[in-house]
Amino acid sequence: MPIPPDDWPRVRALFEQALTLPVPARSQYVSDACGSSTAVRREVERMLASHEQATGFLETPIAVSLADVDVTSNLEGATIGPYL
Repeated sequence: MPIPPDDWPRVRALFEQALTLPVPARSQYVSDACGSSTAVRREVERMLASHEQATGFLETPIAVSLADVDVTSNLEGATIGPYL
């Protein structure tokens, strides 16, 4: 069941508040705060699960990723794929 647009501010607020709690306390907080609204509870729990599984954005600096790239090459006139 999709979340009604009017419930999204509540979902976001509950999610953000849950993030301030220790991981073991989050489930009980969400359950208590959502009461009988199972759709809101499910969405907040889904968001928390995604948050916990996410890795850091750009954990490796781009300079490290490009360390082996030869940036001194002159590509003028070279064909790269279908592009000149």
